[in-house]
Amino acid sequence: MWSDQGGIDHYARADQRVRTQFPSDPLMRRKSRGHDDAPLRRDHFSATMGCHVWCESGLEELAMLIADRDPTVVAYACQGLEFVWPRDCAQVSHVVDLIRWRSDGTVDLVDSHAKFDDDFLLQADLTRAACEAIGWGYQVFSGLDPAVERNLRWLAPERHHWVIVGREALLARVVELAAGPISTGDLCRRANPAAPFAACPLVHYGLWHGLLSMNWQSHLTRRTLVWASPTRTWHDDAA
Repeated sequence: MWSDQGGIDHYARADQRVRTQFPSDPLMRRKSRGHDDAPLRRDHFSATMGCHVWCESGLEELAMLIADRDPTVVAYACQGLEFVWPRDCAQVSHVVDLIRWRSDGTVDLVDSHAKFDDDFLLQADLTRAACEAIGWGYQVFSGLDPAVERNLRWLAPERHHWVIVGREALLARVVELAAGPISTGDLCRRANPAAPFAACPLVHYGLWHGLLSMNWQSHLTRRTLVWASPTRTWHDDAA
């Protein structure tokens, strides 16, 4: 059995040897545990859903930032699903770190894990097999290249749509001026000569939402070259 985002239970497509359920109290389930001495709980503000979503590690929050940047993701939840394994299994159950719902109706699960021990590898194999039986996707996320992660976190404050409210014309000007490679510093000065700093958040917004491209493997500075994106290719650049 599994439950979709609307709370509807499904049975037919699932392998009968696999049972799933939502934790009865996800906020308290791991009250005394954290990953590698990380804070026991932290709140991430979801730009996708416009609300706070709890998580228990920085790696889980990074996976949420990536989901925020993916235009096909319409909602996600941290530790919102538990697999209960058969009695003869070496593992009892597994709470998946992140569940993502996409605009095409598909669902995929993400486990955020930086270290791979035998217990986790077994859990990952069981979870992957269960997802294949159900028709969901599954992946293990172990982090990003340090430069890519730094850029992602640096741009994150300007990912929200309220950044461009009332400044849509300036955003269009920024994209227009980036028809060819141009440094972010020069782009801001040309877009708004009287106050270049006012254009900087719009450049960051454009980079986050794929309106502009850059070399994500290099740290973003005022000398970084950016250019207008013909298509939304953020997942190719920053994945």
